[in-house]
Amino acid sequence: MARIFVIAWKDALVRFSSKTELLFFLILPVMFTFLLSGVGGEAMQKIPILVVDQDASSLSTALIQVLASNEDLDVKVTSQVEAISQFKNRQTPAWVVIPSGLEAQLTADLRQHWISIRQPATPARMPPNERFYLRLER
Repeated sequence: MARIFVIAWKDALVRFSSKTELLFFLILPVMFTFLLSGVGGEAMQKIPILVVDQDASSLSTALIQVLASNEDLDVKVTSQVEAISQFKNRQTPAWVVIPSGLEAQLTADLRQHWISIRQPATPARMPPNERFYLRLER
């Protein structure tokens, strides 16, 4: 095992024997990382997202509020014709359609099934006393 460390140390001494090697292997990668990451640059602009709300329900309103709460998104509710027009003219990178009947369909599906709710980072082998279930009755 000691031989491996001796060989590695010898190779490191040979590799970094000149100042140009030190420049190319240590200093330039750090500089490029800072330049490409935008450190010290201008603030990132918000991404414009158009939302077409065909459902007009409390669920769609909540979904729009969740999207609008993201500080990186600029959410605007608009018509489908306007969204398609702006998307084709490359004025917006994306648009979202909330189809009509979404809330009714989801609540109908939820009423038929048991749903296990868990925290995202919780392992599957969570103790039974820490699990909680939701059952919606008609």
